[in-house]
Order: sequence, then C-alpha cells, then structure tokens
Amino acid sequence: MVNFMISYETRNRKKDSSKHVMSIITIVIFVAILALGFLLILVMPKPTVSTYERRELAAFPQFDTATLFNGEYAKAINLYIADTFPFRDTLVTVGVRFNELKGVRFDDVKFYSGIENITLANQDDPPKIDTSPLPSPGNLTNSDDNSTSQENPQNTPKTPSTDDELTAPETPANPDTDRVPAPESPTRTEPLTVDEAEIFGEQVGDVFVVGDTGLDIFGGVPSNGERYAAALNYYREMLPEKVNVYNILVPTHSEFALPQKYRNMARSQENAITHIFSNLSDGIKNVNVYDSLYNHQYEYIYFRTDHHWTALGAYYAYLDFAAAADIKPILKEDLEYGKVDTFLGSYYAWTKDIKMQNNPDYVEYFRPHDNSDYSVLHYLADGTIYPGSLVASNSWDISSGYLIFINGDQPHTHITTPNKNGRKLMVFKESFGNAFVPFAAMHYEEIHVADIRYFPYNAVNFITEKGIDDVIFINNIFAAYTPVRISSIEKLAGR
Repeated sequence: MVNFMISYETRNRKKDSSKHVMSIITIVIFVAILALGFLLILVMPKPTVSTYERRELAAFPQFDTATLFNGEYAKAINLYIADTFPFRDTLVTVGVRFNELKGVRFDDVKFYSGIENITLANQDDPPKIDTSPLPSPGNLTNSDDNSTSQENPQNTPKTPSTDDELTAPETPANPDTDRVPAPESPTRTEPLTVDEAEIFGEQVGDVFVVGDTGLDIFGGVPSNGERYAAALNYYREMLPEKVNVYNILVPTHSEFALPQKYRNMARSQENAITHIFSNLSDGIKNVNVYDSLYNHQYEYIYFRTDHHWTALGAYYAYLDFAAAADIKPILKEDLEYGKVDTFLGSYYAWTKDIKMQNNPDYVEYFRPHDNSDYSVLHYLADGTIYPGSLVASNSWDISSGYLIFINGDQPHTHITTPNKNGRKLMVFKESFGNAFVPFAAMHYEEIHVADIRYFPYNAVNFITEKGIDDVIFINNIFAAYTPVRISSIEKLAGR
C-alpha cells in the first residue's frame, strides 16, 4: 500500500511538472509572438494609405499635454498601431473572407451598412518637377475666409510612363435580365414628371451587392435639389449673358441595375433629376443624359466593382452635350481605343466581396489620336504644378484604373489643345466628370477643369477674367443632393 501511494504521488508530481513546463513554453511562445509583432511594427516601413480601403491611414500623433491627460493621445497611438500593423491589408481581407455574412443576405444579395465615405485618391506622390508657385490670378481669390484653397485632395497620381498595348474592342455580355429590367421602349419621348413622395431623406454610406455588382441606394430631399438648382441659377445671374451654362446630372448604376424586387429600397433618380431641371432658370441649358443611359443600360456603361461610370457611359453623355451645344461630335470609331484589363474599384475596396474579386472590371478609354498634343497641367492647392495626361493609357495598380481620365481629381486642371478655334470651356465637376472631360475637350482650344471640392478661386471672377465661353456643371445625382457638395458650389461663387 505504501509503495502504491509513493508511486501515485510520483506520477502526480511528473504530471504537474509536465504541465508546468508546458505552461512555461506557452508563455514563452506568446511573449515571443508579441515581441516579434512589436519588432515588426518598429522596423517595417509604415504605409500611409490602404490600397484596398481607399483611405489614408492614421499618422503618428504629435505629443500634446492636453490630449495626454484627456486620453485622446493614447487613443490616437492605438489607432496608429492598428492602422499600420504589418500585413494589415492582407489580414483585413482574410478577416472579411471569414466574416462574409456580416451584412443582411437576401439569396445572392448582401447589404453592407455603415461604410465610411472614403475619398478615392492615388497613393503615389506627384513628381517633383516644378515647384514654382501658381501664377497670380489677380482678384480671383475666393472672398470666403473658409474657401477650399487650403484643401488638398489627398495625394496625386504619378505621371504615366508606359503605355499598355491597344486591343480591339470587346462587346461585353448583357447583364442578367433579373438584375436589369428590360426597357419597355427603346425611345423615351414622354416628358419626365416629379413625384415628391418618391424623393426621401438621403442615405449615406451603404452598398447593396447583387451577385458580383455593387450598387448604391439613392435618396434626396426635394429641398436639396432646389438648393442645387438655386446655386446654378446664381452663376447664371452673375455671369455675362454671352457665357453658355450647361447642366448635366448623371444617374448612377443602381437606377438601372437594382433588381425589381428590391426597388422599394430606393427612389427614382429620374424624378430627382427632373426636380432639379424644373427649378433651373431658362438661361441654363439642361442636357438630358438620362434617356441615353437608359437606352444603353445593357452595355458596359457602369463599373460593377466601382461607383463610377465607364468611358462608354461618358461618351453617350458627350453625344447629348454635343447636340445641346450644336457641335458635331467625334464618333468613338474615329478615336484611339485602349483597355486596361483588371480593375477592382471602390465597391470592392469597401466590401472585399469574393465574387467581385473573381470577376474584376476592365477600363476602356477613347482618346484623340493626337492625345500627346494636348497639354495638361495640374495646379495643386499648395502651389505645386505638374504635368498630366488627357487620357493616360496605363493604370498604376489594380485599384487605380479610373485615374486614367485626366489623372483623377485635382483642384484645378488647365488643358490646351491643338484646336485653334479660340473657344474656352470651364468644367465644374466631382469625380464623375473626369471620364467626360476628354470628350468635351476635343472641341475647344482651352479648357479649365475645377473640382468643386478643391478649387481655390472665386469661380465667377475666374470665368469672367479668363474669357470662358461655355461652362458645364457635371455631377452625379448623389452629389447634386448632398448638402456639403452644394455648399462647395455656393462657396466657389462667393455666396
């Protein structure tokens, strides 16, 4: 009995010893992993942007006594570490794969809620080629102390260097008929009507995914549409009568591609566009692009993984503008065609949807054969000037394909062309206008492009002093119903 007790106690001591050793080994491994992670954080290069999420990452906070004692400094450091952790984009993507059902799923439909409004910008610094200050524009400075002159649209794209090979156009397949209801008639001649009950409060930051296609959910209170119209009416009132003012409102993909059984999630963009039309003064020339996009909705006029339209969609809008401006359009068959094969845009960045990843977009472009004869200069808010392209023929990474068009969003872009007709154009736009500008530019000798979010001058003074002949306001319908965008247009006129 005594021998049994001794043996039993010996076995227990061995077990306890083994457990103790395993505990020590576990602690050592855990500490080693933490130390390795901390070492990687210290020595690895710190990214400044997330390619997949299309946003700037948190910077290391500057020390401040006040934020130290109220806890904000510690929170800022935690955010910096979380944002710049090694392999963050890869880990985020893996996490999304395991958590793909985070939204509400309706058969093959997912609804992503609460996604931030992320600024789309390229991640490369502009080339250091000319740091001379922006030439003084006289009295063009915006009189508003809170003007956009201090705003900088994040980073700017690098100058394109190599061209992709041009390939023959491909005819994209028609989308699923359940996803895009077929039009009842190929011609739309009936007048548009406004149903106030179908315009509701704006919903911001949600993406509705149908199969491999991202869509937005539109809403907009009538008062915002009226305010947008009033802002454009003010320009018409303040500008010389000889200046032609055109208004182009672009519907987004969801207006045509949202499945019928989910139509009650959104309201009519057609009605919202018409509501603005009805509130504009007679001196503004409305360009109705809705009907053309409606009639071509089965073609590749919108991206699936990105919230923008394609060059083909912008081309159909250009044809409508040419008709309104009484100019002879250049057929796309007479333009140089090219294509960038792989593009994953904003919707993919926000959702990491596996079906989008497996079926990426491509980016087509149409440009004049003398594209290199178009001089493009971008003026940044800090005074930097750097050259760009009317239509570049390469993209910088899989997420930046839309930057092909006038190098993306810049505060002020000045384009001079081989056309010696003395005509001058001014375009006020957000990013949807980028794909449109190259087409319109082919009919003018000089073009000024102003991003409504960043342009640093008083727009009315600028138009008058530069001798502008035609002014185009081109914005997607979301921007036209968003107060902060309307406010930008108002401020540029000194209101």
